[in-house]
Amino acid sequence: MPASSAQSVHARLPALQPLQGCRLGLVCGSGDSDCAQLFLDVAQALGAEVALLRTSDVVMTSEAQTDKLARLLAQLYDAIECQDLPTRVVQRLAQAATIPVFNNLAAAQGAGSDPPTDEVGDPAAHLQAGEGAMRVGTADAQEQRSERLRQALLRALSKSDLG
Repeated sequence: MPASSAQSVHARLPALQPLQGCRLGLVCGSGDSDCAQLFLDVAQALGAEVALLRTSDVVMTSEAQTDKLARLLAQLYDAIECQDLPTRVVQRLAQAATIPVFNNLAAAQGAGSDPPTDEVGDPAAHLQAGEGAMRVGTADAQEQRSERLRQALLRALSKSDLG
């Protein structure tokens, strides 16, 4: 098959969407934040359906309420990304839920960030600021962050047999 025909066939193939049918919850203070938009863009490009939940709706006054909410979220979603939540709340959700709970996985993909975690307490592979450091705000930087988040999300969900 000539190269141009192979390229045209490849262009007509549907995009690979390994998270097709996967339901994700995104808990964040604002769906307009850079991290929320990054997570939404990457997860949806992978085929996932993403629902936004406000941080204020998830921060409960008691551990019992948080546990009850975690069980409810586990019935609605396949995994939860938590942004703008206190670590203790994320940890409590992760303990009570039967699904993966991520602690700011999207923010962890930025250059020079603190060591990221995927599921609570589980370190994820990432680029150190010195290894391929990038200038924030460039198109290449955004593309690299998106690709790192894509890989981290797929890796984390494959551990739980979702991806």
